[in-house]
Amino acid sequence: MRQPLLSLKKNQDFLDIIYRLTQNGFKTYVAGGAVRDAILGSPFKDIDIVTEASVQQIQNLFEKTIPVGAAFGVVQVILNETPYEVAQFRKESDYKDGRHPSLVEPGTPEEDALRRDFTMNALFYDPISETIFDYVGGFNDIKNKIIRAVGDPLTRFKEDYLRVLRGLRFVSQLNFKIEGSTKRAMFESAHLINRVSSPRKTQELKKIMEGEYFLSVFNEEEGSGILSYLEPHLKWGPLNDDISLLSWSLGRWLLYFFKAQNKKQEINNFLFSLDISRKEKNQIEKSLFWLEETSWTGELGLGFFLRNYFQDQNQESNEILCYQVKQKSPPWKDLFFNKVETYKKLLPPPILTSRDIQNDSHLCEIYNGEALGKLLTQVWEWQLEGKVKSKDEVFGLIRNQK
Repeated sequence: MRQPLLSLKKNQDFLDIIYRLTQNGFKTYVAGGAVRDAILGSPFKDIDIVTEASVQQIQNLFEKTIPVGAAFGVVQVILNETPYEVAQFRKESDYKDGRHPSLVEPGTPEEDALRRDFTMNALFYDPISETIFDYVGGFNDIKNKIIRAVGDPLTRFKEDYLRVLRGLRFVSQLNFKIEGSTKRAMFESAHLINRVSSPRKTQELKKIMEGEYFLSVFNEEEGSGILSYLEPHLKWGPLNDDISLLSWSLGRWLLYFFKAQNKKQEINNFLFSLDISRKEKNQIEKSLFWLEETSWTGELGLGFFLRNYFQDQNQESNEILCYQVKQKSPPWKDLFFNKVETYKKLLPPPILTSRDIQNDSHLCEIYNGEALGKLLTQVWEWQLEGKVKSKDEVFGLIRNQK
């Protein structure tokens, strides 16, 4: 099918890779999500290239390569300091652990398409001839906004349990509907998602809440019904629209569970079981404090909220603090936000930033992560108290402490 996709012809580096492989007799296409997004007219982040060439043949044609997955026929080609993933067409079989195939062999473009998760992700594009190769009906599914598993849905989900969550993530990102047999297979396979490793599961759960249409996931029965297998002891249900007031993905999950009337410890247990940083855990604990805090009112409460707002103004938990303020009576919350805007205009910009520390070869080894956050807070307090007036004074005080 001839279909010019102009957005896939703007990056000269990856085109150079395709031209060189093609000129040497190897069929080479763009694959997967980049093709889907180009058809939709949406921006895409990553470009995956598939080819007939083997890892060795790819390495022979390009000066700088990294064999990141030689067993799967995958190699990175480095052009202008940018890595591009190039994979040999392959067929896979005999999945053992809900993720990895035991047998991987070179295959044809059609065999490569048939191993993929959803039809919308199984298209190939040749930017030289401007041709889309569609072996599974993915083009029509994209046009009709349908998420459909390639081949037998149950087989696809048993090959990689994460695909159940990926299906919901695509609802959130694309606002597509899940096709009937695919939806039934997702429900039947939902119990498998807890076998997925914590890092992979966490990444998908964050992406679900980061999607532009994340509310759609919970407005359909497949959303909360499938996700409830993650933690059956939690209460799951519809999503309140006001959660869209937050942009922090973990904050959205936190507010969702809180609105569903789950206990603090149950929420903590689930979110802390994910692959998240210590900083994120601290932000969750602070956010839960704000969600439970309803007693502070009047002038004393105003000062309490303002003080904490400016102490943590660059922290995700401030989203929850502001959310909680918005639940209070109009005169009080209006006064709070008016004072925030007034104080912001009076406060000077921070003398020291994280970039200043990162640019210092010695200090960047001492201050990172939580230690860096504490340092920036301390320097900000010094600045407001008038103890420091320049960056040189700040660095002097820091070095004297060490």
